[in-house]
Amino acid sequence: MILSITPSVNHLHFKDEGLILETFIIPWTKLPLSCKIMCPLKGMQLRIGFFRRKALANIKSAIKRNKQNEKRRLRNRHFAGRARTFVKKARQAMNAGELEEARQATTKAVEALDRAAVKGIIHKNNAARRKSRLMKQLVELERQAAE
Repeated sequence: MILSITPSVNHLHFKDEGLILETFIIPWTKLPLSCKIMCPLKGMQLRIGFFRRKALANIKSAIKRNKQNEKRRLRNRHFAGRARTFVKKARQAMNAGELEEARQATTKAVEALDRAAVKGIIHKNNAARRKSRLMKQLVELERQAAE
């Protein structure tokens, strides 16, 4: 087996009887990031990705803090995504010109924005601005429907 290191590209080559194993390394950690196995004789190629910790903490408290941050990030994504979805549905209902559906969707969007603001996921002024814009569009739709 032949081993050759190419530091500029940050990968290792292993050659043995027509089989090439190429490992890509993260320079500052010396950990493998992915591996590519090639067989030029048969024209085959296989890439394997390795899993690693997202944050490179070594101290217990820092590892715990990273776990907590990840849990909070996922929880925040849920509420922020929920608010985005309801706002999108309200805008779609308004663009379709369906007044009653737009009213219901706007009410749900306002509730979702309020919930996200109370939990601190979005700033209260951000929620207020988005609610104001939604209500402005709804009033315009109601005015057009009354004509």
